[in-house]
Amino acid sequence: MYPVTVVLPTKNEAHNIPHFLKSLPPEVPLLVVDDSSDGTAHIIHIIKTSRPHNTRVLTCKGNVAQKRQAGLQLVSTSWVLHTDADVVFPRDYFQKILNYLQKDGFYGPKLSAGGYEGYYRLFSFGQRVLSSLGFPAASGSNLGLRREAALAVGGFNTQLNCNEDTDLVLRMVKEGVSPGVGS
Repeated sequence: MYPVTVVLPTKNEAHNIPHFLKSLPPEVPLLVVDDSSDGTAHIIHIIKTSRPHNTRVLTCKGNVAQKRQAGLQLVSTSWVLHTDADVVFPRDYFQKILNYLQKDGFYGPKLSAGGYEGYYRLFSFGQRVLSSLGFPAASGSNLGLRREAALAVGGFNTQLNCNEDTDLVLRMVKEGVSPGVGS
């Protein structure tokens, strides 16, 4: 079994979910934490036939932090990759991240489709600069965490409507946990 489960919070992502699922290898477990009214869950169930044993959909109302936390608590793998529905993973992404599993976490730029390559190169550069200065500029759209390490500091702050990703990584660093820029 692949050691990382992808946790995907969704809200009305019917237009993105087919591309996302197509880029996700069938051996990688997926937990979708959904609060949609546009048929996102239905599309996942239709496409799920290509990955029947590795996809679960949980209905969960709430903000993104609450959805990420629900996923963090429910997965059974030792690693969780938090991401967004507009992400399209490169072919070698899931092979590459295996190199980062010696740390307690990793983060990198968002891997969205649609002609944003220049922006993502700039964002990645910014993340690396901030990380070298001791500030973890984590992004929940590409955030891998050792489940036990994230839960040890309380997981995501479910009261936050944004920046829940950076908040969690800052608390991990404060406790001596070592997530860093990776993929």
